[in-house]
Amino acid sequence: AALPIYLTGRLIQKLNHEVRLAGSQLVILHFMDVDQYYDYPQLPLKQFDAFLKKEGIPALNLNPAFQRLDRAALYKNVFDDDSHFNSTGHHFLAEHSIDFLIRQILGSGRVT
Repeated sequence: AALPIYLTGRLIQKLNHEVRLAGSQLVILHFMDVDQYYDYPQLPLKQFDAFLKKEGIPALNLNPAFQRLDRAALYKNVFDDDSHFNSTGHHFLAEHSIDFLIRQILGSGRVT
C-alpha cells in the first residue's frame, strides 16, 4: 500500500534533486497551520520524518514545540483571521529553529 505521503514524498525528492544539482542542500522545517493542532485529524508525521531521514534530508519537526502551547498561546503567533505568522510567531519559530539551522550551515562546509 502506498504511504499517505506518497505524492508529497515524490515532490520533495524532485525538489531535493534540483537543489543538489544547483550545488545546495535542502533543509526542511515543518510545522502545521495553527488550526491543524486542534481541529484536524492526525497527520502521518512519523512517516514523514522517517521518509526525510531515509532521503538524507535534514529536517526539524517543530510540531512538538507548537503542540506544547495551549490554544490561546498558539493563536498569539498569527495575525487575526489569518494563519500567517506575526512577529511573535516569527520569534517563536526562530527561537526553536536557530540552533538546528546554525548546525546545518556550519556543517555544510560552505561557510567562510
